[in-house]
Amino acid sequence: MNTTSISPQRLSELRKTGKGIDLIDVRTPVEYREVHVEFAKNIPLDQLDPQAVMQARNGLRDEPLYLVCHTGSRGEKACAKFRQAGYTNVVNVEGGTLACEQIGLPLIRGKKAISLERQVRIAAGSLVLLGAILGWLIHPACIGLSAFVGAGLIFAGITDTCGMGMLLARMGADRSFDEASQTSRVCTSAAGRRHILPRDVEATTTSPNGISFCMITDGKRPEKTLTALHSIKRTCRNIHRPFELAMCGCVESLRHTEGVRAIPAADVAESGRLGRLRNLAGGDTSFDVMVFVDDDILFPETWAERLFEFSRQHPWEVLGNRILLPDGSRFWDRATISPHRLVSYDHPEDDLSLYQTGGFLVIRRNVFEEHAWDDAITINADRRGGVNEDVEYSARLIRSGCSLSFDRENFVWHWDHSYEQQGDHVVRRDKANSVQHSAFTDLLSRLSEACTEGTDL
Repeated sequence: MNTTSISPQRLSELRKTGKGIDLIDVRTPVEYREVHVEFAKNIPLDQLDPQAVMQARNGLRDEPLYLVCHTGSRGEKACAKFRQAGYTNVVNVEGGTLACEQIGLPLIRGKKAISLERQVRIAAGSLVLLGAILGWLIHPACIGLSAFVGAGLIFAGITDTCGMGMLLARMGADRSFDEASQTSRVCTSAAGRRHILPRDVEATTTSPNGISFCMITDGKRPEKTLTALHSIKRTCRNIHRPFELAMCGCVESLRHTEGVRAIPAADVAESGRLGRLRNLAGGDTSFDVMVFVDDDILFPETWAERLFEFSRQHPWEVLGNRILLPDGSRFWDRATISPHRLVSYDHPEDDLSLYQTGGFLVIRRNVFEEHAWDDAITINADRRGGVNEDVEYSARLIRSGCSLSFDRENFVWHWDHSYEQQGDHVVRRDKANSVQHSAFTDLLSRLSEACTEGTDL
C-alpha cells in the first residue's frame, strides 16, 4: 500500500487555519533537539508503538496523524508501522524537517548535533579504513571487514534499511551522541531511572540554577491571581537564586504588574487549549527548573527552599508534591487515570497510568524542550471521550523514560473551595466548602496583607 503524503506547504496552510495538527517527529532525540518543527512531538522510530500513540490521542482521533523525519524516508517507515497495526489515517510529510525548514515552517533550534546520516558515514568510513589498515599491518584476511561494510552499504541502498543507522539511533537515544554528551554523564535514581547530569555535578547535587514560573490564566479572577503571584515572590525571597514569572492567557488586567512578563493569548485561553498556553509561557523563560502552575495555586513561604533541598539530595526530571485544598485535604496530587483515583505518595514512578495534574507541575527544562505540551487538546477533553492534556503529557513523559518523582515533604495550596476529597476521589461540591485549615488561613492572611500594602510585587 502506498504511503499517503502531504507537502510542507499544505501542512503550513492547514496550520494557519487553526486546525489541530497532530505531528510526530520520528527522528532520534539528538536530531530532534537540534532542530524540529515547533508543533512536533518526538517519538523515535525504534520506540514507536502505534497502539499506544492512538490510544493517547484525544479529540483528534478522527483527524490524520502526521509523521515527519529528516528527509521523508523514516516517515514512510513509521507510516508502514501504523498500517501494519491496522491504522491507516497516517500521513507522511514530504521531504521531512529539511523541506519544512526550506518553506519557512516555524522551527525550534537547540544545540548543534551530528545527524544520523553523518554518524553512519563516519562509522562506515572508519570501519572500512580500519579493515584496510589491519589487512596491511596484521593479516590480509582483515580486509574482509571492509568488504563486509561495503556489502552492508549496498544492502542498505537496495532495501532502504540501514542496520548501522538503527544501531546508532539506539545508541543515540541511550547516550545522547551530541555535544552535550561530552560534558554530561548518566546517574541512576533510587527508582532505577536514568538522569543526565553535568559532569561537574555530583549525582546527589542537582540544584537548579534558577526557577521559571509559568502561570496560565483566564483573567476571570485578577485579585486571586495577584495573590498567587505574591506567594511566588515571597517563597523565592530566601533562596538567593534568580527566578522569573511568565503569565500567559487573558492578561490584560495584570500586564503591568511589576516583575511579571505578561504574554497575551486571549484567543488561546478562550479556546481552552491549556497545553498551548503552557508552551507559550515556557518558551518565553530560560531557567533550568520550570514550574507550570494555574492562577489559583498558593505557595507557602518554605516551598522554594524545600525544592532546592530536595534537588540537592535526589536527581529528578519531573517532580510533584502534595497539593492541598483549603480544608487541608488532598487535591489530585498523585493519581492514576485507570482507575481514576488518588494513590499513595510512594506509588511506582513508572506506572503508565500515573499522571501529574497540569495545574501544578515541576519539570526540568531539557525535558520540556524535548517534550512540549500538546497544543491541540482542549479543556475537559475527557468529557468528550478524549484525554485531558495533563494525562496525555504524563503518559508521554513516562513512555519516553522520564520518572514522575514526588516530594511528599513539600506542598502547595489549591485555592478552590468548590472541591473536597472523598476517600480516593476528589469531587466538586454544589456548595462551596467553608472549612479552612489554619495554615491556609494564616498564609492567605499574610498574602492579602501584602497585596493591600502593595509590597513584594
